Amino acid sequence: MRKVSRTFSNIIRDADLLARTGGDEFALVLPNTSLHNAHGLMNRICESVRGLDIGVTESKKLGVSIGLAQWEKGDSLASWWEKADAALYRAKSGGRSQVAT
Repeated sequence: MRKVSRTFSNIIRDADLLARTGGDEFALVLPNTSLHNAHGLMNRICESVRGLDIGVTESKKLGVSIGLAQWEKGDSLASWWEKADAALYRAKSGGRSQVAT
């Protein structure tokens, strides 16, 4: 877990907020970042975690699934979280190391 944490820390900016939301799920808030730029950053995170080459089982390596949601004017925290959560489940259904919006 420390290697993964360091990987995230090396990629995100000081202004970004990374928080564990439970179990193996995290939220990353990227202020003043377009959805396009966030998608690129998340792909870099996927590649970096994959590059750690951490075995989960003999045949599977650790990967991350990422759901992206942009905060829109009028969103409540709950509605934004629901969008992010739905995107996360789309990413998980697509396989390991996926980013979905």
